[in-house]
Amino acid sequence: MSTKIAKSIGTVSGATLLSRVLGYVRDMVVASRFGNGWAADAFYLAFRIPNVLRDLLGEGSLSSGFIPVFSECLVKKGKNEAATLYSACLGILLVILSGVTLLGMIFAPAVVRLIAWGWWNKPDQLALAIKLTRIMFPFIAFISLSALAMGALNSLQVFFIPAAAPMMLSVFEIAAVLWLVPLMKVPIEGLAWGVLLGGLFQFLWQVPYLAKNGFLHRIIFRITPLVRKIGILMIPVAIGSGVRQLNVLIDQVCASFLQDGSIMALYYANRLYQLPLALFGLSIVTVALPAMSLSAAKKDLDQLKHTFSLSIRMTMFTLIPSTIGLIVLGQPIIRLLFEHGSFNAQGTALTALALAFYALGLIFFAGAKIGASAFYALQDTKTPVKIAIAAMVLNTVLNIILMKFLRVGGLALATSISAAFNMAALVYILRQRIGALGASRIWASMQKVLLAAAAMGVVCFFTRPWIIIALVLGVLVYIGMAYLLKIEELKYVQNFFRRQRSVDSVQQQHP
Repeated sequence: MSTKIAKSIGTVSGATLLSRVLGYVRDMVVASRFGNGWAADAFYLAFRIPNVLRDLLGEGSLSSGFIPVFSECLVKKGKNEAATLYSACLGILLVILSGVTLLGMIFAPAVVRLIAWGWWNKPDQLALAIKLTRIMFPFIAFISLSALAMGALNSLQVFFIPAAAPMMLSVFEIAAVLWLVPLMKVPIEGLAWGVLLGGLFQFLWQVPYLAKNGFLHRIIFRITPLVRKIGILMIPVAIGSGVRQLNVLIDQVCASFLQDGSIMALYYANRLYQLPLALFGLSIVTVALPAMSLSAAKKDLDQLKHTFSLSIRMTMFTLIPSTIGLIVLGQPIIRLLFEHGSFNAQGTALTALALAFYALGLIFFAGAKIGASAFYALQDTKTPVKIAIAAMVLNTVLNIILMKFLRVGGLALATSISAAFNMAALVYILRQRIGALGASRIWASMQKVLLAAAAMGVVCFFTRPWIIIALVLGVLVYIGMAYLLKIEELKYVQNFFRRQRSVDSVQQQHP
């Protein structure tokens, strides 16, 4: 079972890597064209608004409420009933999303003014942000439909296709910058239209695989008992997601009072630390939630705890070295990726400051997601919400304090500290509820990982002027140290690549 989970994590990580690499190409293209000026700040603030609702209605609450009930339906009632459940969820979601999109476009001016307090004396920037928000607001509808599709496919153990779907957003944004932006009177509006098309095709990318599994033969506009159950589970998760997104919006509000480029710096720093978080942390969560949900449906708490422990250990194995790497090599990476065209050295310095403090929270961001997923698998969506609210209050207080001393870095540090609190509280309460979670095994693994990552950090520090060499040597040193220290999680990575080589060999022999 552990090998199967590790293999699925590897599959998701591979697809996510392709998507993220393309995403960084997109970011380089966008940064080179628009730099770190006020128009870029207006775009990223406008894009944040549908992304808030994306977590509320899409990948956050929808997946967390849908997957446990859908998995239970698969186990107890079979695939036909599960297909009916999907059709009913699709119908209700279409109705809700149509209303949300219409209201969002109507009230965009009020929403933007509420978020961008610091821009009230910048009418041109404010007007641009409002217009961009109206263009991109339907993105929430497309991305929520994509999240529902992802939940169904993941529950059927189909991981690669949903994980690769975000590539569509990058493809259409790059295409927009290259061909649409030069044609627009206001160039950055072309980028906004690229976002909208990318969201649509992120859903369409998954449609053939939904149809292949019999999940698109009809749409039901009816609230069935199972749909009602999903809705009940979603409400607390939506509140929790709203709290997390409110944290992000509070960061945006605070950043609007700082120097120009601060909102952009938060965005690009977020993008960089999201690479290892998505490759490893969120890939692990993507696999762990369906696995823990199936264990819960079968009343197998031992297997659920085993999956939780393995997920935490795999997270530490991958994200602790990522943290050290981003702190040591952050500035040269930013310079290499983004400091071209209109993106200047000041933008690099601001982004590097935010990235260093975001990186400190990597393990906690992923750990909190895994902890919350364990509660969702047990169909308890209320406990994570209560903890998230407490973390939001902590984040807000720390924002106000730390931004005075560390500017944009203080906002990132506040986010990391509140994530650590969130993870610690979730794990503590989960242990009280279901018993020991394998802490001694987790602690033993963490000590070895810290030692291996420290050795990697030293090598990266002395080779950082040569960024590519530093990255390659850092990975080799970490893997070598993991082998010498006999870190157990390394074997799961090795097994995955051995399986892949075996598959490739068979395919070459039998094309």
